[in-house]
Amino acid sequence: MRRMTQFVLVAFVAVILAPLASAQSYTIADLGSLGGPYGSSAAAINDSGQVVGSSSVPSGGDSIYNAFLWTLQGGMEALGNTGAFGVNDSGQVVGFYQDVGSSFAFLWSQAGGSQNLGTIGGDSSSAAGIDDLGDVVGSSTTTTGGSSTHAFVWTDVKGFRDLGTLGGTDSWATAINSHRQVVGYSYLASDTVFHAFLWTSTGGMQDLGTLGGGSTAALAINDSGAVVGYSTLLDGVTQHAFLWTKSRGMQDLGTLGGSYSVATSINNSDQVIGQSFTRIGESAAFLWVNGKGMENLNGQIPHGSGWQLWSAAGINESGQIVGDGNSKTADHAYILTPTAPSSK
Repeated sequence: MRRMTQFVLVAFVAVILAPLASAQSYTIADLGSLGGPYGSSAAAINDSGQVVGSSSVPSGGDSIYNAFLWTLQGGMEALGNTGAFGVNDSGQVVGFYQDVGSSFAFLWSQAGGSQNLGTIGGDSSSAAGIDDLGDVVGSSTTTTGGSSTHAFVWTDVKGFRDLGTLGGTDSWATAINSHRQVVGYSYLASDTVFHAFLWTSTGGMQDLGTLGGGSTAALAINDSGAVVGYSTLLDGVTQHAFLWTKSRGMQDLGTLGGSYSVATSINNSDQVIGQSFTRIGESAAFLWVNGKGMENLNGQIPHGSGWQLWSAAGINESGQIVGDGNSKTADHAYILTPTAPSSK
């Protein structure tokens, strides 16, 4: 009986220790800032490790924030626009430029500089994502002085395409994959709740539903068509990150113990990253992997690094992650680079 008990105990310990042995670990690097007092924030990363986002700049300019492109070789470069949200593998960057009373979507490249994309027909627009063909998605007002905002796809050849809505007044596109599938969120006919959508050129805008609550939004899509974002639950208050696939529908990814989480990005290995509250109410960056669930990224960086990772915003195919955190004295963007194989 004692030998059997010892065997069961050893087996139990092995099961408990196995996930710890295969846990992903990362090195962390501070992306710095453009010299302003309010730090920096990362939004996206491409497969070459180029990072885009926004950083505060010294006072006296047109804006206290400026879009940036960060590279390992050159560090942080100011792009002359207000904020950058997307970058493709060619290094093309999209975002918005804030002007007096309005904003305009921009497309930036190293060779051509910044291009104002204009609008669908109104006086404001913003770009949120770009694919490797240079197709841009975002949102734009539809009439000058009007209150209606619509999701769009912009191409260099055809210009703007209005994606419409799910029946309500407004919609916003947030991301596009290599198959030109677009995700975002739109108000329904009542204009009181919004739902995540998946748009294709042949099928139009598809409502992805919710996790039981009123509103949901899609924020990213990978090349397999897996979509991530957030949804309210049945209580109408709690918000959870979700993963949606055509075969399984919308899956609740849970939280790190708190009542809030949001999934912001997904790569083609179905690694999902985002932000969640913990049991004690702190904001933390997370990595979710199928079969392992949601893990706090603060536990996967070197002990004593001095970093507190608040959120994760982008992940590439190598598993590099960018986001926002505090590095002892400053609120800065960071980049995590895997140092051990990820157990998937």
